[in-house]
Amino acid sequence: MPDGLSHKILICGDVKGKVSALYSRVSKVMNVAGQFDMMFCLGDFFGTQTDEIKKLIDGSLAASLPTYIVSPYREIARKFCQTESGCELCSNVTYLGSKGTYTAMSGLRVVYMAEWEPNSDNCNLPSSLLSEALAAEDSGFLGVDLLLTCQWPKHVNKLTLYELPDGCQQCIDSSSILISRLAYLTRPRYHFSCGNGVYYERSPYR
Repeated sequence: MPDGLSHKILICGDVKGKVSALYSRVSKVMNVAGQFDMMFCLGDFFGTQTDEIKKLIDGSLAASLPTYIVSPYREIARKFCQTESGCELCSNVTYLGSKGTYTAMSGLRVVYMAEWEPNSDNCNLPSSLLSEALAAEDSGFLGVDLLLTCQWPKHVNKLTLYELPDGCQQCIDSSSILISRLAYLTRPRYHFSCGNGVYYERSPYR
């Protein structure tokens, strides 16, 4: 993102189809904090009950700000988007797909991965993310702005000043070495991961 330019961005975790509750909460936040530029929804956005998703798409429910969805491309997602690479669901709501990169008109750079990867030291980066990884080899590469993942990076609990809160063990057990590599290569200003309904703010990577 160009120097001197800032964004007000909301990040939320699993929506699970509860779109009305999501935008009701967003409205309350914006009444207090002012308007935000965009929101990224990370994790299980679609859930199993699709009534409110359908209302969002047909316009019965309105998105109060530009919303970008990073969610696994599974059965429910396939009902609303024909391709894993993403699509516009309706006005102000875009499904980015399960993994890839996104650059806003302002220059904001986002790398995202919603799919769960095998917890193996032999796993490789998906081809759609290789360009960002290769860019990291350039000594002038300053990193992306946001990294959004549905798995925690392996060893995220190491070399940090803050202890893990209760409820984080499942996220640690399912953490991914691939996500660690992705974080290392893309050098994000901010890395958000969802999981298990817990909140944990780690000390900065660097």
